[in-house]
Amino acid sequence: MEIDAELIKRLPEPEEGKVYRIESVEYIETPLQGLKGWRVTLREVSTGTLYVSMLWKRDRVGSKSKLGCFIAVLGNKTDNWTGKTIKFVSWKPKDRGIELAEKTSKTVEQCVERLRHLLEHGKAYTINDVKAAGVEFPENVIEESLRKLEGLGKAYALPTKPAKWFIEG
Repeated sequence: MEIDAELIKRLPEPEEGKVYRIESVEYIETPLQGLKGWRVTLREVSTGTLYVSMLWKRDRVGSKSKLGCFIAVLGNKTDNWTGKTIKFVSWKPKDRGIELAEKTSKTVEQCVERLRHLLEHGKAYTINDVKAAGVEFPENVIEESLRKLEGLGKAYALPTKPAKWFIEG
């Protein structure tokens, strides 16, 4: 007999002191216990690693609870949370705290490091593909960074419309 179940990989909880971009917020209800809440998927800004945190629904929440600290900083409309960059100031039980992260200067060197970390070797990317991969820099900085990688022999411009860059190892 074949087992009819999908094996899933559980993503880790976010960590205190790190900065994340909210990728998605999904309202869910657990099938067995009927618990309701929001699954917040986050991408660590410095590494691109995905994390997830469950914010369980309650009628009343304190500002130091998981759900409460998100509401206190981001408001109660979860549709507006996606794309926000937050820092986890404290992430201990009964002492949860987040804050909006300051936007750091978007230098070409920072973008080059992000590109080298996130983009898969042996693939070609447009500017939009790069942004979809989680590189949050202005288009002109991304383009300049790709040209810098090209100068280092780590990327090659392809003669396509829209422009694409092939990423080398």
